[in-house]
Amino acid sequence: MERRSYSQITKWMMFASHSLFLAFMSGSPKANGVLLEYFVEELDTSHAMVASAFAIQNGLAFMMAPVTNTLLESVSARKVSTAGGFLVAASYMYCGLQVQFVWQLMLAFLVSGVGLGLQCLPSSMLLEEVFQSDFPMIVSLSHVFIFVGVATLPQLMQLLVEVYGHSYAIFLYGTVSLNLLVCGVTLRDIRTSQTEGNQRVNSSHEGAQHRKVTSMRGMITEYFTMAINHGSYVAFVVTEFVAYYCFMSWTIFLVSMGTSVGLNENEAVFLATAGGVGGCFGKLAMFLLFRYRKATVYNSFLLMFLINGISLTGSMFVVDRYMLAALALINGFCIGLNLSALAGYLPSVVCHYHYPLALVASYFGAGLGNQLAGLISGIITDLSGSVRYVFGFNGLVCLMTLPVLLQWALNDHGMRDCNQDDT
Repeated sequence: MERRSYSQITKWMMFASHSLFLAFMSGSPKANGVLLEYFVEELDTSHAMVASAFAIQNGLAFMMAPVTNTLLESVSARKVSTAGGFLVAASYMYCGLQVQFVWQLMLAFLVSGVGLGLQCLPSSMLLEEVFQSDFPMIVSLSHVFIFVGVATLPQLMQLLVEVYGHSYAIFLYGTVSLNLLVCGVTLRDIRTSQTEGNQRVNSSHEGAQHRKVTSMRGMITEYFTMAINHGSYVAFVVTEFVAYYCFMSWTIFLVSMGTSVGLNENEAVFLATAGGVGGCFGKLAMFLLFRYRKATVYNSFLLMFLINGISLTGSMFVVDRYMLAALALINGFCIGLNLSALAGYLPSVVCHYHYPLALVASYFGAGLGNQLAGLISGIITDLSGSVRYVFGFNGLVCLMTLPVLLQWALNDHGMRDCNQDDT
């Protein structure tokens, strides 16, 4: 049985919605990084507390995947996603006008994380549903917009701060994020395609439908079954955890890294732009690898983690702004290629039947990596008194992941197909 086909208008509406969402979701932590030192001084608190608040935003967005998945069983994707966009905008406006204590900052970014979480999963699931076999190539193309956001949103935040001051800048950034409401309105109802598919029972592989799990116990049981059926998935989750940990830490602390070595604020923000440009090139490179079917674990993960680990460690010993910009460009390229590879590789690691469950579980791992990045990196900064050690630690983490990636590459024998009868 063939999977349902969609019109070109529907496909590219989903692509545009997903791309805009990714630009905001990934660019916002970098824009928040412009405010890191301001909040540390204004709230008289530590880097660990502020960085943890910033990391809650994307961390919770991913970790909410099991809750969002359950919610989508009874509420349409359009309503869930639109509500999420409203929460993100409202939280930034609240942060700009009301935050005077650390707990208020935490609350604002927690609500923002909930909002992003309500948009993240349905957007990704719908993109895979409408593009089907073209999904790896399309998702890598949409991920270019991750680093469009990384390159542009910090500059926007810095401009707003210079013109209006910090409080009004954050409020106005919230008004910009109202564009996420448009992302939600354009989404289709996931339940429609799933229900139609479930009504057509077929025992062949081509007829396998998305796995639907409605309880947490059932989800955990199915997760372990899936991990056994698809052995590469465990290595995939470990890789995703480390990749998102390094991305979030790099995103939050890159601007502070620049100011710590004597760069002024505009020069430090330029490092974020250099990293964003590098990320765009990395995304485009992964798009070409998927387009011409040249993507492997070796060139998509192993080599990139090696280069990223060396360049992050090297950042500890560099003070020249041009060298820092070059390293940020390299980091952005490696991270950008990694994140696109992770998004596009998942359908080749698990079958279509298990894909939604795998997406939920991998998002939870990515969210955990995001959240721990802010906390651990902030603690390292507070204890050492220097942001440089954060980059050195991140480089070490990348290098320590290489044995896992090597094992994955050596044992990558392709995806095992399965359906309802296998679980």
